[in-house]
Amino acid sequence: MRNTALIIADKTDVRRSRVREKDPMQFDIHDRVNYAVTATRLRYGLQEKRITLYLTIDESICTMYEYFDIFLGRMTMCSQAARSPRQAAWLSRGTSDTSATPTFAKR
Repeated sequence: MRNTALIIADKTDVRRSRVREKDPMQFDIHDRVNYAVTATRLRYGLQEKRITLYLTIDESICTMYEYFDIFLGRMTMCSQAARSPRQAAWLSRGTSDTSATPTFAKR
């Protein structure tokens, strides 16, 4: 269970303060995505067995397509880890089974 929580915490940590590069002209896609996120909220429902990540993204900096380009695989990994804690150790090593599909909430 600890591996599962660690994977979810690590892969949902997207925020502006993660960007170390100060010059926006030097941002790579990861920097742009992290910088574009102006608000985050992670919510979990024990009864529903659901974890929902809410993001507010400044689309003048980065589009939702760019976000999903780099984070869809990570969200799939989180979904798999949440569904099968035994797989968490495999997922943390980079092995993944793409049969699990994450659910995304759009605001």
